[in-house]
Amino acid sequence: MMFTESCTMPAAEGDAFNQLAYGSSRTIAYAVRLLEQVVEPATTRLRAAGGLRDGLTVEDVAMFLRMAKVTDTPAQRDVALEVLLVGMMS
Repeated sequence: MMFTESCTMPAAEGDAFNQLAYGSSRTIAYAVRLLEQVVEPATTRLRAAGGLRDGLTVEDVAMFLRMAKVTDTPAQRDVALEVLLVGMMS
């Protein structure tokens, strides 16, 4: 819940971000860094609370969130996030 509630933006804003982010290799790299900065506080808190699987990094968490973004529908994205996030928990 920490990631799905605290690290998400409305769908229209997420779509706009993705359109801008995937314009070039330079903007992709910048967008990845931004996403990592967004998820870092929640990842750190979850790790400190003992809720994050050992060995997962902020970069891993950001990658899983990016993976879920490429689904075809919002319902598929919700399922993908749920499965990925459950797998990250310790």
